[in-house]
Amino acid sequence: MATVNSKFGQGDGQNFDPVGYGRDGNGESTPQLIGEFFDQARVLMRGEVGLAKAELKDEAKKAAQSGGMFGASAVVGLLTAMAFTAFLIIALAGVMKPWLAALIVTVVMGAVAGGLALTGKKRLEQVRGPKQTVETLKEDGQWTKQTMLAAKSQLRAHA
Repeated sequence: MATVNSKFGQGDGQNFDPVGYGRDGNGESTPQLIGEFFDQARVLMRGEVGLAKAELKDEAKKAAQSGGMFGASAVVGLLTAMAFTAFLIIALAGVMKPWLAALIVTVVMGAVAGGLALTGKKRLEQVRGPKQTVETLKEDGQWTKQTMLAAKSQLRAHA
């Protein structure tokens, strides 16, 4: 750094940085501060990615369970149709016409399969995105904006 003499109005041997690479109040130069900013931003982003992975893993488990419910409803519906259709139709055909017995059995089995599908749908609706990650990313954006504004004002002050 250059020392400015008193004929430039900044005498008394004060240190002057003509290119703006001065030091802040803590004794760190602007390039050091910018480097620290990027290091902190890198660490912050790694943490956010880790948080997103953890949240998405939990939500994927919920989605898999919901998919399992849908699969179970299909299997139960198919097994029901295969195992009980003939039996129920024959049992009801003793008291009514066979076509009416087949219709009643079909409607009841459809209602059971529909109930299982609705249960799976309700569980699937409980699956949410990574809420905490979105919130912390918003906070990180605000922090980044404030830090960059502070760095810009510091650069202007040294210019």
